[in-house]
Amino acid sequence: MYLLREYTKKARSASDIAAEHGVTDGAVLHWLHKHGIKRRSVSQARAVKKWALSGPTNGMYGRCGSQNPRWIDGSSPLRQRMCARSFWKALARTLYARDNYRCRRCGSAHVKGHPLHAHHVAAWAGNPDARFDLDNIVTLCKPCHNWVHSTKNTKREYLSQ
Repeated sequence: MYLLREYTKKARSASDIAAEHGVTDGAVLHWLHKHGIKRRSVSQARAVKKWALSGPTNGMYGRCGSQNPRWIDGSSPLRQRMCARSFWKALARTLYARDNYRCRRCGSAHVKGHPLHAHHVAAWAGNPDARFDLDNIVTLCKPCHNWVHSTKNTKREYLSQ
């Protein structure tokens, strides 16, 4: 049977099979179930996928902390601790009051499901002197904050150069 051979023997993914036949992954999964073909577990699926190298053969294996190329200054644990403290919460309330509880970019107010965020213009990492400077922090709504950090922000608005 074709599906048994492709999915089990050749270890092809449901996505690959679906793409070949112009159907959804769900359709392939439906037929696997209908024919009693056992689906792979997540670990089994990862074992047959050719995503990338794993373990010591992966170039990033063991490269954590300062050995990671994306490492900046190790301030992330400090940031997590500081943002949980009353000092940061009071600073955020001062910031939101300064900006009239409105997003600086679109002007929307805080409503349920549309929260306000305190955004650092000069990033937290690598700028210890600007972390708690209100002149470096602006109020943005969640969609605008996501936009600021996206590739759509070609003019790098609200980001230091």
